Amino acid sequence: MAGLWNLSLTQRIDLNGKPYPGAKAYFYEAETLTPLIVYQNYDCSVSHPNPVAADGYGMFPAVYLKESDGFFRVRVTTSGGVILFDQATLPIIGPSGGGGGGGGGTPVDPNALWQTGDIKTRFATGVHPGWERCNGRTIGDATSGATGRANADTQALFEFLWAAVPNTILAVNGGRGASASADFTAHKTIQLPDFRGRAVFGLDDMGTSAAGRLLSALVATGSPTQLGSSGGDDQHVLTVPELPVVTPAGTISEIPPHVHGLSGNGGPLGRGSAEGGARDTQLMSPSGAASSPPINTGTAGGVTPTFTGTPFGGGAPHNNMPPFALASFYIKL
Repeated sequence: MAGLWNLSLTQRIDLNGKPYPGAKAYFYEAETLTPLIVYQNYDCSVSHPNPVAADGYGMFPAVYLKESDGFFRVRVTTSGGVILFDQATLPIIGPSGGGGGGGGGTPVDPNALWQTGDIKTRFATGVHPGWERCNGRTIGDATSGATGRANADTQALFEFLWAAVPNTILAVNGGRGASASADFTAHKTIQLPDFRGRAVFGLDDMGTSAAGRLLSALVATGSPTQLGSSGGDDQHVLTVPELPVVTPAGTISEIPPHVHGLSGNGGPLGRGSAEGGARDTQLMSPSGAASSPPINTGTAGGVTPTFTGTPFGGGAPHNNMPPFALASFYIKL
C-alpha cells in the first residue's frame, strides 16, 4: 500500500501570504541524501520526477510514497533553491486497514527505475527532460550561472556528484564547502562528467582487488581505481623501446690480411765489381729475353667493411582509435 504525503494538494505561502510558485520538494531516504522515488498514483505505478514541483499557485500535486520504505526525508525549496524546510525523518502513513484506497495494479520496484546518477547512451544530441548530457559543463540552481543547466531540479544530481568524487575530478566553483547542500544553496556549480569523444572503461577494482589492466601511467587525471578518472591517447608517437626488433638478413665478409705478387722482365739481376772488370750479367729466359724473379709486396692490414644506413620514416603519431560508432551519454538528474 501507499501513504500520501501530508503536504499534497496544499499551497506553500510566505509570511505575507503570497504563494511560492514553482516550489520544489526533494524526497530522500530517511536521514540520507539518497533520492527516494515517489509516485503520482496510489498503486505506485507512475513515478514523479524528483524534485516534485508546485504549480503556479504554489500548490503541490498528490504525492504517494510506498509504505514499505517506512520513513523518508523531504526538503522543500523555493523555485530559486532557497530552503524553506528540511525534515530528515518522517513516517510514511497509509490506510489504517487493509483493502482500502483501491487503485489496483502492481507496485513498481524502485530499483527497476532510473535513479539519480545513472548513465545511459541515447541515439540523440539534444536536451532530454530529466537528464543532462555528460559534456563537461556545469549544473547548479537558478541563480548559479551554470553553463549546462541552472535550475532547482539539479540539486539531487549536484549532491550526488559532490559526494561521489573529489574536487580534482569534478570541480565545484570556489571549492567545496561544509556540505553538498550548503554549496548548492550558496549558488555554486559543479562540473558534469565529460565523455565527449571518450569510451567508458570499468574501474580497475570495482569492489574487489585491482585487476592491474589499467596502468597508472595511462591515467592523466585520478587513478585506475578512482571513479571519474580519465586518460589514454587519441594519437601516439612510438618511442624507441616500443619499436619492433628487426634483424637484417644476409652477411658481410671481412677481408683478411694478404699480399700482392709482382713480376717483371728485363730488370738487372746483379753487377760485377768494377775492379775485376766484370761485365754486367743477365739471367736469360728460355726465349732469350731478360727477366727477373717474382717479387711480393709487404703484408697489408685487413679491411673491415662498414655499413651506413639511410634513416627512413617521419616520426608522426599514429591513430590510436579502435572502430567506433557515436551516440550521446546522459546522466539522470
